[in-house]
Amino acid sequence: MEAQQFKMSECKVMDSKKMPLWLSVIPQCIEEDEDLQISQPQKIVKASEEGVAQINIMPDDVKQKEHANDQQNNDSKQSTLLKIMFKTGDDIRQDMLTLQLIKIMDKIWLDAGLDFRMKPYKTISTQDNVGMIEVVTNSLTIEKIHGDAGVMGAFQQKTIWNHLKTKNTEPQSFETATDNFLRSCAGYCVATYVLGIGDRHSGNIMITDTGHLFHIDFGHFLGNFKQKFGIKRERTKFVLTEEMAFVMGGRDGDLFKKFQQDCTNAYNLVRKHGHFLINIFLMNLSAGMPELQQASNVKYIEDQLALNISDQEATAKFKQEIIISLNDTWRQIDNWFHYIKRRGG
Repeated sequence: MEAQQFKMSECKVMDSKKMPLWLSVIPQCIEEDEDLQISQPQKIVKASEEGVAQINIMPDDVKQKEHANDQQNNDSKQSTLLKIMFKTGDDIRQDMLTLQLIKIMDKIWLDAGLDFRMKPYKTISTQDNVGMIEVVTNSLTIEKIHGDAGVMGAFQQKTIWNHLKTKNTEPQSFETATDNFLRSCAGYCVATYVLGIGDRHSGNIMITDTGHLFHIDFGHFLGNFKQKFGIKRERTKFVLTEEMAFVMGGRDGDLFKKFQQDCTNAYNLVRKHGHFLINIFLMNLSAGMPELQQASNVKYIEDQLALNISDQEATAKFKQEIIISLNDTWRQIDNWFHYIKRRGG
């Protein structure tokens, strides 16, 4: 797929710090093998005569009908619009590596019969500190969900539950959304724990209308957690709050016990492939990414995988991390501060 044209009415400059461009493009689909796209990146991004990038991130199953009438063409274009964020000033390669590792973990889990409904979006670095990121549509940040619930939304236990209930009014769809949330939350808790993903706040975690939780913005990994004025902003190894547990029926409910079991199963499966994941990091040392400069940086993931302990010990270890995360009241305060800052108050 190459971009046919931009839908200018939907293109805009975002209000975040580095002012990325939000691009809405109408794709011109072509027959290509996805594996070929990965091995030949020059087919993914091309410079047009006007210097505007042409993007190849669209799913293969989107095709335009050649003999449709004008109205059908307009409807087709609207339904296949591709949303992309064009960023400068960030090393997108670190995002690419993180997302590739999350995809590898997801493949490990799927091969073992565990589907965590993961949403690793696509991204590509086009040059130094420049790149494009796929936008997952029909999703909101938890920060926005908190804001929609009012100024104190970050402290309300039912905020996420209410949001999913609003988006899924039928009992069956709500049950599916709850299941999606439980599974994806488990997958991302394990993935972010193992990779040491930092800068986790309510603006970097999103939820789709159908309940899939996923993380974005991987500018910090391998245990590089954020501090402000010498105060540790991030005090747990992954994000799991009481409002997330409430969607699963609360920490004493049967669904939450299933969540714990999913987490520990996922963790032990990743540990079985630990040396493979470590080697991927070591192979990328020469890339010179900001937080992956030397072999000692990889020590963090070795510690997180705890390859020298048994599966039973690892299960107990991760369950303890779940309790630590749930008991972290600072996370709610940090989310509230982040919302107030973005709100301008």
